[in-house]
Amino acid sequence: MASHYKGKIEYWEIWNEPDSRTYWSQQDGLKGYCQLLKEVYIALKKADPECKVLNGGFAMGAASINLLYDNGAKDYFDILNIHIFQSPLNPGSIKAVTAYPKLAYKIMARNGDSHKKIWVTEIGCPGVKKGRRVANWWMGKNPTEKQQAGWLKSIYTELLKDKNIEKVFWAFFRDCDGHFKNGVDYFGMVRWDFSKKPSFKSYQECSQDWEGSR
Repeated sequence: MASHYKGKIEYWEIWNEPDSRTYWSQQDGLKGYCQLLKEVYIALKKADPECKVLNGGFAMGAASINLLYDNGAKDYFDILNIHIFQSPLNPGSIKAVTAYPKLAYKIMARNGDSHKKIWVTEIGCPGVKKGRRVANWWMGKNPTEKQQAGWLKSIYTELLKDKNIEKVFWAFFRDCDGHFKNGVDYFGMVRWDFSKKPSFKSYQECSQDWEGSR
C-alpha cells in the first residue's frame, strides 16, 4: 500500500484505539500492538522513507503512552496520536482536555521524544436539536447543538495554543443515521441531511482565525 500510494499519502495511522477492548479484544498491556507497530513501521519506511507513522489513537489516557515506551516502541512512530473526550456539560472539562496533551508531552520528553508533535485525531461531543428525544452518549446527558458549537470553539481555541499540538480532528463531520442509537449519532457538524449546525460555523471561524495567525 505504501509503495502504491507513495507521493500521494504521507501519513499512516496504525490501528485505532489499540488500548481499548472494542478494537483490540485481548488486552496485554500493548505488547502485541507494539510488536505490530514496529513491524509495520519498518515496512512502511522501507517502501516510503519520507512517510510519517502515527500510533493508533489512544483512548485510555496517559497510561497507554507509558506502555508505548515501556514496550520499546519509541523509535517506531513519528507523531504521537491521542483521542480526548470530555463532556462540555461538566465543570472543568476544558481544563481536563488541555491537561492531557501537556502530560503526554512530559512523558514524551522524559523518553527523549521532545521533538515529536502530538495529533488529536478524535475529539468531539453530540449536538442534539432541542426537543429531540435521543439516548444519552457514554459521558451522560447530550449537549444541545448550541452547546456543541461552544464546545468546539473552546477546544480549538485552547488546544491550538499548545505549541506541541500540530493537528486536531473533530469527530465527526456528519451526523449518523441511527448507527449508534444514542447521542454519538449527533457528533457531526452537519446533520444527516447535510444542513449545517451551529458547530459548522464555529469550525469555520476557528479555521479562519488559525489561518490568520500563521
